[in-house]
Amino acid sequence: MMRRHDTRMPALKRMKQKDFFLRDIVIDQQVMPEFDFSNSGQKIFGVEKTDFSLKTKDEKYVLNHMHSHNFYLVALFQDADFDYEVNMTKTHLSGNVVVLLHPGQYHQFVNVKKATGYVICFKEDVFELLSPLYSSRLTADLFLNISYVIIENDDTMYLMENMFRQLIKIEANQQVDNQKNLSESLIIALLSTL
Repeated sequence: MMRRHDTRMPALKRMKQKDFFLRDIVIDQQVMPEFDFSNSGQKIFGVEKTDFSLKTKDEKYVLNHMHSHNFYLVALFQDADFDYEVNMTKTHLSGNVVVLLHPGQYHQFVNVKKATGYVICFKEDVFELLSPLYSSRLTADLFLNISYVIIENDDTMYLMENMFRQLIKIEANQQVDNQKNLSESLIIALLSTL
């Protein structure tokens, strides 16, 4: 049985400012945090450059324990070194790696020695640009069948980093014409590259 209740955690104020809040899900007597992106109004995505070593103690605690999101997440890590558990499977990830998560997927980062890179979170709305057939194929191929991708090619890594940087610029510049279309198109290009 699953029971939901809202709990606002003051230690995660920085995330709340980015249109996230934390909700606890109780499953079989265990509290499982869930990040919620639904109160962000018209915003369909959020992106940031991230470094695990700069996270607060409370943020690290959440990331080091099983948690989920109600949005899609793509994280690009450069020269990573951590254990990653998703779908009841723990794997050691190192080097250049992309982590892919679909809404509701429980996961955790453990024994993190290095996790620097970029994270993008987005809603289902991004896929509205695509035909339903391609959209369902893309989500099934990437998010339902793959939990991470090791990037061995330097050119691919450069291209992906560039796309994340462009998304950060688009999000920072609210005055850009067609901002929503630009960001959605860039996210689709990023997923297609993967």
